[in-house]
Amino acid sequence: MTEKELNDIAEKEISKINNSEYDVNGDPMYSGEQMIEMWKSGAKYILSQQDKNKEEIICPFCGEDDFDKIGLKNHLHRYCEVYENIEPIR
Repeated sequence: MTEKELNDIAEKEISKINNSEYDVNGDPMYSGEQMIEMWKSGAKYILSQQDKNKEEIICPFCGEDDFDKIGLKNHLHRYCEVYENIEPIR
């Protein structure tokens, strides 16, 4: 995800925050720039965790790689020509 995409997401999320984000003095708890930085750091953390959880399974029929379990199932049922051409056991 690019820096611009992260900024766009952050700005959209900040615009959703209601006016209850004030301290006891009625002042905003965070500036717009602080909020953007918090959203960006959160998005970067989520993306880094997604990379760590990636399983990188290889298709046992055609050898294509970089699948998770759901992606492999989708690949087998829709795209893997080798798998599609296997004769069923009768």
